[in-house]
Amino acid sequence: MTASELEWPAMAADQLTIHARTGRNISQRILQVTGRLDLSTTLGFLEHVRIETAPVVILDMTEVDYVDSSGVGALAQVHKSFQLENRRLALTGLTQKVRQVLEITHVLKMLTVFATGSEAEEALLGDQQGSSRTN
Repeated sequence: MTASELEWPAMAADQLTIHARTGRNISQRILQVTGRLDLSTTLGFLEHVRIETAPVVILDMTEVDYVDSSGVGALAQVHKSFQLENRRLALTGLTQKVRQVLEITHVLKMLTVFATGSEAEEALLGDQQGSSRTN
């Protein structure tokens, strides 16, 4: 593992892991989130995302199979925090189940979402105030 990568297990074993790496640009960090974003993992998720200082953070949610209301709240909280700090947050790879939860709760419309990580990296490359958005 290099200095630009970090493997972080959540408090509840095997429920959530986050693998962090630098994106195409040094100003980008990609967090590969795997598992469940729920009441038992939300605090650890928030703790990990808050230590990231990059101007652009891309949450790759491809391997997230479940999000409950506390997970939705955590995503909304992270989004708001990034807005206040003039930083960019994007989500990629939402499963149909996770997308549905975010749509029902009306949180999806406030988030910047891309189909793939490559699409997000390209759209946000050198443009910390990027305008590409796909819901």
